[in-house]
Parts: sequence; C-alpha cells; structure tokens
Amino acid sequence: APVAEMEHRGMCLDAPGWRDLARKAQLERDDLKARLHKFLSAHINHDLFGGAALNLDSNAELLKVLRAMGHPLPNVKKESLQTLPEPFGPWLLRYREVSKITSTYGESFLAPLGPDQRLHPTFEQIGANNGLSLPQSPGGGENLPPPGLLSLRSPSTGGGGRLRHL
Repeated sequence: APVAEMEHRGMCLDAPGWRDLARKAQLERDDLKARLHKFLSAHINHDLFGGAALNLDSNAELLKVLRAMGHPLPNVKKESLQTLPEPFGPWLLRYREVSKITSTYGESFLAPLGPDQRLHPTFEQIGANNGLSLPQSPGGGENLPPPGLLSLRSPSTGGGGRLRHL
C-alpha cells in the first residue's frame, strides 16, 4: 500500500522555481551560442540576414568546422572537446551541457504535472534487474537531473512548505 499511496499523493514540485531555473539555463545557453557564433564567424557560413548558419547541436556540422579550424578531432565527445583551447573549448563544453539541460529539464519537464501541481508516477514493482521499483512516466521522477546540475533539484518540495531534495 505505500507504493499506491506514493502514486496517489504524488511528488510536490515548485513549478515557478523550476521555470525560473529553466529560464536562467536558457539565457545562459543563448549567451554561449552568441559567443560561439561570434568566435567562429570567420569559419562558418552566414544566412541572408548575417546570422550564423551553424547548428552547434549538430555533431557533423560542428566536427566539420572544428577540422576546418585546424582541430583534427576524431569526434565531438566531451573528452575530445576538452582538448580545445580557451576560451573556445570551455564555452563549447558549457554550451553543450546547458543545451542538454534545457532540452531535457526545461519547461517540457513540467508537462506531466497534475492539476494539484504534483508529479504522479506509476511505479513498476517488478521488472528491474536490481530488485528496485522503477518509476514510469509521466512524472515518475526517473529523469530528474543529477545533484548540482544547475541546482535543478532544489525546487522539489516535500509538501507543507518543507523542502525535499530528491
């Protein structure tokens, strides 16, 4: 019965706080994107309006530009990008991290909130190889960000005003 009660009561989430953190992450992403496009402007094509025609989220496009700049990287994995010089390398690494955060934990993360502003997971009590219950979507919390990832875990509350770190 405890699992059924967890499913019924749901998990409190400070949606306005979550939205604020997601907005800050999006602003950081946009700032890094502008810096990177400016830094790369001599090596990339531009559209009719002068904007950069480089998709920083495309591994193939990014690898092509990096090689044209004289960085013969085998791929665009984190380990390879860490070899790039400052400030370009750290900017690019942070951009890719923040881009992942905004796409995974942004506004769309709040879509499964119920009318009571809680996430109501469904737990699969059988099926995990390790014997643990698996939260299933929608809103199971199975995709919560790791601790410290832009502090996105902090807007989760235990109800009644108590803060709950997941």
